[in-house]
Amino acid sequence: MARFLLQNTAPEVLAYPPSNTRNAPTSVDYQYRTPDLDDLTAAVAATIDPVAGVVSAVAAAGTDALTFLAAPGVIIGREYLVTHPTLEPFRVQAQSDGMTVYLADPLPVEVPVGASLLGIGITFTMPATDTATKGRGIVKYDAQINGRTVKWDLQTQTVGGGFAYTLSTSRAVKLAPELDRLRPDNSTSLAEAIETAYEYVFADLEARGYKMERINSAEKLDLAVVKRMLWDLYRSSAKPGDESEQQAATDYYRQLDIADSGSRWWYDEQDEDNPTGGEDREHLTEREFIQFER
Repeated sequence: MARFLLQNTAPEVLAYPPSNTRNAPTSVDYQYRTPDLDDLTAAVAATIDPVAGVVSAVAAAGTDALTFLAAPGVIIGREYLVTHPTLEPFRVQAQSDGMTVYLADPLPVEVPVGASLLGIGITFTMPATDTATKGRGIVKYDAQINGRTVKWDLQTQTVGGGFAYTLSTSRAVKLAPELDRLRPDNSTSLAEAIETAYEYVFADLEARGYKMERINSAEKLDLAVVKRMLWDLYRSSAKPGDESEQQAATDYYRQLDIADSGSRWWYDEQDEDNPTGGEDREHLTEREFIQFER
């Protein structure tokens, strides 16, 4: 999926090494190209999340917290790598910082004293001059990890101001109160879940022929995003035979169909190359669309 960059801003671009990486990177160079650039930029060193915490108490499998003698300084919503000589390295997502770091998901195994929590997030700031034009781009990473060279790409999409999503945790919970029950214990923010859900929604809209750069009112998609969040959370917590996940999936696609029918209220269709445009396309009226949103 593409990383969305807001037009005419200087965004911080966050990426992680490939999921099969067993160690934290020691150095990472990046190059990128956007619609404003003819060629890739020169290779420059990125910033690696410096977190290197040591677990101070055994954490049982199935629990959702790690304890430290001092706050490791994690950033809420970011992924970190848990390592120990007796463990297969695995990733966790931080939901709080402090001497106790709560996690988005239960631990898959017992974590012993002395295990390490390592930063693997890779960031750089892209200048606003390189996000002036909407369209697709790419970031190329070249990292040193455990003495090996590891390379990967990140797709980007520069989008207009109307596209920018502003859905907050409080509004998401207001639209779907069950999110408060489903989110991980002690999680103070749903920011990562919101971003992930937006990416799925936009991917599904692209599959229907929409162009991301032509979305002019992303907040009209909030309910579809919330339905996607519910599906993701039910899927991660569902037990065998639980029908809640399937119902959440059905609700999401139904809401996506509603957004599709009401696209004139969030999408610029004045594009002769746009496959979703045309006067013969059936639409909801604004009143009908608002009623469905509620």
